[in-house]
Amino acid sequence: MNYKEKDLIVFFDSIGHTSVAEFISETDTTVVVKNPMYLAAIPHRSQEDERRIEVHFETPAWFFRDFMADHNEPFIVTLGKSQFNFAEKVELAEIIKLRYYNNFARIVGGSPEQVDSSGNPVKAKSGDGNVSEENNAKETSN
Repeated sequence: MNYKEKDLIVFFDSIGHTSVAEFISETDTTVVVKNPMYLAAIPHRSQEDERRIEVHFETPAWFFRDFMADHNEPFIVTLGKSQFNFAEKVELAEIIKLRYYNNFARIVGGSPEQVDSSGNPVKAKSGDGNVSEENNAKETSN
């Protein structure tokens, strides 16, 4: 595999579950990942047109954080390469990256802060939904 640390990787188990996680490292027989999350596409009937099917994504984490003594710690998993199929370098859609990073931004540390599709914190938005120019100016001047 040709991944760098912090890349998001896609892998599949033997019954077809699709998962996404942050790559940490690998050996000849294992891959170590952080905060794995299932990616499930669920078909739903459109509310506007019952003949149309929309796809909604559900993205549950692999492990319940409530089981962990420290919710700030990442959940690290070592996967056997013989038990999972790993996708070659896949550039995930922005919406999937946002879902992944925002799920764990809210879980780890309990922070409601939003993050961008690279996992970087995003400043609080003003009432109109746009990042305030004042916050941006302060950030660039520091």
